[in-house]
Amino acid sequence: MIQNQDAQLLKQKIWPDKDDPQYEAFPKEMNRAKLTLRRHYQEISNSFIKDYKGYTNGPVEGCNNKIKVIKRTAYGFRNFTNFRLRILVAFSTSFYSINYKNSLKQLNKKTTNPPERELVA
Repeated sequence: MIQNQDAQLLKQKIWPDKDDPQYEAFPKEMNRAKLTLRRHYQEISNSFIKDYKGYTNGPVEGCNNKIKVIKRTAYGFRNFTNFRLRILVAFSTSFYSINYKNSLKQLNKKTTNPPERELVA
């Protein structure tokens, strides 16, 4: 079913007709798995579509892992802005942080122009 990537065969197996001999042949231990397959049938059948093959969440998981490593090796950051900048610098050579230079420019504008203070004597 899933190995052959045949959505119709999967549908026949998890929703058999009452007069089908496989209706009672399905092991009782598999009832929970059958319910899970029924619940997620649309997503599973979408994964069989030729246009969607090869798409995985691997790149996103890799980014999450890299962020967790940055957080773990830093032993904490003073504030979220520093943490965010460290992540942007780490991804500066990758596709995921195209606008990191603009973020740095905006941050530099904020830090180089401190508010003027009045001297009180």
